[in-house]
Amino acid sequence: MNFSVDIVYLWSSSSETRLRLWQEYVAKENSTEITEHRENFSLSRISENDEIRYALRSIFKNMNWIRNVYIISADEYPQWLNLSNPRVKLVNTSDIIDRQYLPVFNSNLIEGNVYKIKGLSEQFLMSCDDLLVMLPTDRDFFFDEYNRPIYRIKQSTSKKRSPYLLHVDFCNQMAYLATGKDWPTRIATYHGIQPHSLKSITKTVTNSFLTPYYKLMQSHRFRKITDMNHLLFALVGESRGEYWVKMSEIHEYIKSKEGTWFKNPNWLGDIRMIIETDIHWYNKINGVRQIGVQSYDGDKITGLEVYREIQRHFMNKWFPEKSEFEI
Repeated sequence: MNFSVDIVYLWSSSSETRLRLWQEYVAKENSTEITEHRENFSLSRISENDEIRYALRSIFKNMNWIRNVYIISADEYPQWLNLSNPRVKLVNTSDIIDRQYLPVFNSNLIEGNVYKIKGLSEQFLMSCDDLLVMLPTDRDFFFDEYNRPIYRIKQSTSKKRSPYLLHVDFCNQMAYLATGKDWPTRIATYHGIQPHSLKSITKTVTNSFLTPYYKLMQSHRFRKITDMNHLLFALVGESRGEYWVKMSEIHEYIKSKEGTWFKNPNWLGDIRMIIETDIHWYNKINGVRQIGVQSYDGDKITGLEVYREIQRHFMNKWFPEKSEFEI
């Protein structure tokens, strides 16, 4: 495997300007939508705690074969970022999304347009800014011997009707309509670093009979159930032989303060570390390969700073040394 692989990060600034825009556009949303799917409108979605600094440190340490790091943001970027490093590439949302649809807070819409990034490698990885790579990881974790992306999924058995699971159902139904392949009920992905070759797949999907759904999604400033996302693109890619969609045993484990691991039977597919009363939530893949860190307290703001301080402590403990991506 000697092909180039880039990684694309979605980064959200929690500046006063971004917060003001968030509040302004949330106020314009339908109140029923907010009541039924409040997690899509939680302020935690735009809060940031310097996670991307440690995400890049983890890439530098454990995946330094990555060619370029692309960071998508809206007119802002971390002040500590080393912009003189040729491996660091900034992408403004206006570079890939028409200005009439900005500002956008919908990660599904942004992900669906990353194939427009100039210079992006055909095979690339997508990541949120709060995902850390904990172990040395080579290309063969993400790509098979035919250079196809290995897209990891699992079958969700949950009966809940959360926005996330309703969205999963929508993508499953659209994938069936697009390919004729009847996947098992409720194929879900996990919130981790996933490989993509969306340049070709996205064009195929968005220029098919699914075009009306894609055009509808462009007006979604916030996540909606009827968004198309990477799960749909991967399932379509699998039907064309361009992806290896792999059913994986992906479980969440809880690690106590004393270091005891035990399985969390209620995991629905998210990968995050919520720190509460000294218990840490981890996602365990071939050992603790990836950890999602997130200062998350539901819709609450009270007490959030306590979470953030503990989060900073662990991130700095895991990755204390600067990377070449920092000034």
